[in-house]
Parts: sequence; structure tokens; C-alpha cells
Amino acid sequence: MIGVPMKGVMLPNGFVEIYAGVMHVLQGQYGVPGLVSTGSQVWQQGANGVAGVAEYYDHFGSALAK
Repeated sequence: MIGVPMKGVMLPNGFVEIYAGVMHVLQGQYGVPGLVSTGSQVWQQGANGVAGVAEYYDHFGSALAK
């Protein structure tokens, strides 16, 4: 997982929450060294089963970015 706490997030109402943050999930693949982008996911609060709501300056994912 890679934290991207400064990423703006588009909400269903069309507004962008500045610095709401996301987490980018990359997975390994058997027989391939390192991480691959195939099947990668971007997680944000309030979407994809992640609890909460993306909020202005929330910095979601900041604990992973340090």
C-alpha cells in the first residue's frame, strides 16, 4: 500500500475535496519480481467498502506515507 495523503478526491456530488487522500494498493504477482500495476486499486474513504467520508484536508493514507 502506498499512502497519497495530498490527493484530491472527487465526490459523488461533483465537488473535489482537496487533500482528502487515498491509498494505492499494488500487488505482487507470482513469478514476477517486485510489484505490478495490473489489478491495482485506489481506496478512499466512503468508497470501495472503506468506512468514513472523504473530507477537506483529511489526509487519508498519511500514516502510510511517512
